[in-house]
Amino acid sequence: MVSFPVSVLGYLIIERLHRAEIRAHENEAKFRDLAEGSVQGICIQRQFVPLYCNRAFAEIFGFDSVQEAIDFGAMDKLIPAPVRPTVVGRAMHSRPGFTREAVHPALRKDGTEIWVESYMQRVMWDGEPAVQLTVLDVSERRQVERMKNEFVSTVSHELRTPLTSIKGALGLLEGGMVGHVSDRAREIIGIAASNSDRLIRLINDILDIERIEEGRISQRSEPVRAVPLVRLAIEQATGLAHTEGISLALADSSVDATIQGDRDQLLQVLGNLISNAVKFSPRNGEVTLSIDLSEESVRFSVSDNGPGVPEPFRERIFERFSQADSSTSRKHGGTGLGLNICKLIVERHGGAIGFETRPDVETTFYFDIPRAVTRKEHLAAE
Repeated sequence: MVSFPVSVLGYLIIERLHRAEIRAHENEAKFRDLAEGSVQGICIQRQFVPLYCNRAFAEIFGFDSVQEAIDFGAMDKLIPAPVRPTVVGRAMHSRPGFTREAVHPALRKDGTEIWVESYMQRVMWDGEPAVQLTVLDVSERRQVERMKNEFVSTVSHELRTPLTSIKGALGLLEGGMVGHVSDRAREIIGIAASNSDRLIRLINDILDIERIEEGRISQRSEPVRAVPLVRLAIEQATGLAHTEGISLALADSSVDATIQGDRDQLLQVLGNLISNAVKFSPRNGEVTLSIDLSEESVRFSVSDNGPGVPEPFRERIFERFSQADSSTSRKHGGTGLGLNICKLIVERHGGAIGFETRPDVETTFYFDIPRAVTRKEHLAAE
C-alpha cells in the first residue's frame, strides 16, 4: 500500500473540490443561458425564498424586473390561500429529480388571478437542495376551456330531462303497460333503453366533472381507514363483477392506515377503477385490490389480467373522452370520463394517480392519498 504525505493528500482533496466547484459554476452558467431564452417562467427557490428567476417568470407575475421578483421573497404568497396547502405540499414532498405537475390559480404582484401550469422539481443549487419552479401562463387556454365547458354543461342540462322521460316511456313499453309487445319490438325497445342509459351516464359524468372543477362539490376532510374503505368498495361492486363472471379480492387486509379525505369521493374513485378492471378482465378472471404504505401516503391499487393499455393510448388515458380504440373497449362501451373524474378527485385530495401495464399479464391502476397525521404524531411535531 502506497502512503502519501498528509500535505499531498490535502492538495489532492482540495484540487478535486476545486474542479467540482468549477463544473458546478459552469453548469449553473449554462442553465442561466438556457433559462433566459425560455418562454417559461423559471424560479429556483429554497423554503420559498427565490435564489434565481428568469425574465419570463418576472413578466408572468407582473414584476417590473427580475430583481424585483427576487426581492419580493416568499413565493408561496403568489399562490391563492385555498390551493396553497396542496401546491406547497407538492414542492415539499418531491424527491430529488422528481417532477410534479399541476394546473392551478396563481396571483400576480397586483393581486389579480391568473392560471398557470406549474412543474416543481427538486434540484441542487450552489451545492444545496432547492426547488425549481417552472410555470407557463395558461389563463387564455383556461378561458377557452371554460367557455367550452359551459356550453357542454348547458347542453347536458337541457338533454337530461327529456332523456329521463324517454327512458321512463321505454320502460313502460317494455313492461307491457300499453299493451302486448312482440319479441322483435321488445328487442328494439331494449336497444333504445340501453342507449338511453348510456347517454344519461355520459351526461351525469359531464356534470360531475363540471361540479368538481368549479368547486361546487363539497369535500369533507375526515379520517378514513383504508381497509374498511376498500372492503366497502368491493361490496358495492360485487353485483357488477358477478354479472361479468369476475371475482374481487383484497390482497392483504392486515395492512391498514388512516387517510384524510372525503369517504364518498374516494369510494367513487375505487368504484370507477374496479368497474374499469372488471370491464377489461377475461371471463372468470380476478380483480385484486391492495393497500401499500409509505411514510407519507397510502397507495390503493386495482389489478387485472386483461389485455392491458395500448401503447398509443397511455399518454392520454386520464384525459376526457379518452378510450382505447379496440374491439374490447367498443364491446364494453363507456363514456371515456371515468378515469378523468378519478384524476380530478385524487388531485383534490392532494394525491396522484397512475398505472402500470404488462399486456395480457397484469395492469394495475393506483392512486396515492396522504396519510392522516395522528394526534401522537402531531404532538411529536410540536
